[in-house]
Order: sequence, then structure tokens, then C-alpha cells
Amino acid sequence: MPSIKTHKVVAHTLVKNESRWIWYALNSVLNLVDEIMVWDTGSTDTTPDIVQSIRSSKVKFRSIGSVDAAGHTAARQSMLDETDSDWILILDGDEIWYRDSLSVAIQTAVNNPKLSAIVSPFINLVGDIYHFQNPNRSHYQIGPFKGAYNLRLINRKVPGLHVGNLHGRQEYRNSEEVALQNLSPENYLLVDKPYLHTTHLARSKEDALTLKRSFKHRHELGQSFPSDFVYPEVLYLPHPATIADPWTRRSPTFVARSLVYEPLRLAKNLIIKPASTGY
Repeated sequence: MPSIKTHKVVAHTLVKNESRWIWYALNSVLNLVDEIMVWDTGSTDTTPDIVQSIRSSKVKFRSIGSVDAAGHTAARQSMLDETDSDWILILDGDEIWYRDSLSVAIQTAVNNPKLSAIVSPFINLVGDIYHFQNPNRSHYQIGPFKGAYNLRLINRKVPGLHVGNLHGRQEYRNSEEVALQNLSPENYLLVDKPYLHTTHLARSKEDALTLKRSFKHRHELGQSFPSDFVYPEVLYLPHPATIADPWTRRSPTFVARSLVYEPLRLAKNLIIKPASTGY
């Protein structure tokens, strides 16, 4: 009997109310992965329609209904249980990849099958697509890498791979209950090519109704990208009229509020040290 071919890379996308950026996120990886599992957890905006409008057999959409923080982790575990692949790509609805960034990351993963994960840097946008957050404002810790780094490509063959902790502090662990980011450095490699993260921007008109969403918004001035900055290729592609234009600039009201709120938040962070991971 011939062996069943497994996918090299399957993307896991667990969403709720991601209408602003989900089209760009999915299309930024579509040609580089073998399959995208998109599970919707009770969207009340147009997210399901947008996902299903992408005409590709790679996109496997499923509606699983609304979940709480524990249910969110259980859903990620179910996605993992249903995946038979060499590697998984964690792709949230607020993450937009450069073709080269993901291509090199995947090639590095495929060429190093004994690694547990690939470390990727990200750029946090604030206010609009023209401004970004100082990387020092991010407090993720993956071995020696601290700041705006994440584990997005994970080896499905890690012994006992499973998901732990509630939504907001989720982590992938091995059979010994060690989180992958806490493994010794020889278990992962850094591919120093970033992706864009829109988590601090508005992601839907339903943000206020979405689990752990409203407090992610940042009234922050950020830093301007240089005039010759090149964005991920998908942002330049023609998009359906129903898809939000990514090039909308922040409002004067947003700038005014940032001038007030940002110093207050920075002062608070000096008193209360931010968590090293999660939120």
C-alpha cells in the first residue's frame, strides 16, 4: 500500500471578528503553504464571508461557535490533533507576511527537521500602517531573544506536542511539559526576516465584542517608516471592494489622544513591570 503524503506546512488560523486584515493575512501565505485551516469562533462581522470568498482548495474553513479563553486553547489543541504535517504555521488574522520572510523560514525549517521551531521577528504597527512600535516595547522571551520575536513555525513531530495555558498566554509544549520557547537554544533557529503584526490596530467593527481585543488597541505615536519602506507584497495587490483598504491614515483625534495616553501608559509600566509573555 503506498504511503500517504503528508503536508509539509499546514497553517492554523483561529479567528473571530478579523474582517479588517484577514484577507491580507491569508493571501500573504496562500502560495507558500500546503493548507490553511481557518476555524471561526463566532464572528459577528464579515470574517466568514471574506475567508470563504478566497477561491482556493487550500483554505479549509470551519465554524465552531463562540468560545471562552479555555475553549480557545481547546480549539487550538483540536486543530493540532487533526493535523498530519511536518510543520505547522501559526497564522493569526492580524499577521501579514512578506513572501521572502516566510519562504526562507519554511525552507530553513524543512532543511532542519530536528529543530523544534523557527524564531521570527515581527513589526508591530500602531495607529496605522505607516507607523510602528519601538521593538523594545515588546517583552517576549524566546531563549536569548527578547523583544519582538515569536515562534510561528513549529515542528509537528515534537514528541508530545500540545497546547497549554489559556488564551493570552498560550504556549506549545512537549511531552515533558516544557514550553518550546524555554527549550535550550539548539532547538530553534532565528530567521531574521520579519512579518507585520496589526494587533494594535482596529481589526473589526466588532472589536469590543471580541475576547481579549479592546485592550490591545494602542494610542501610541510610534515611529514613521522611511519613505522607501517596502510593505508585504499582498498589500499592493488589487483587493475586492468588500475588503478594507490598508492605506487609511490615523486621524487627528488618534494623534491627540496618543499625546495624552502614551506618557501615562509608559509611567504605569515603570511602576508595574509588564509580563514577559502573553497579556
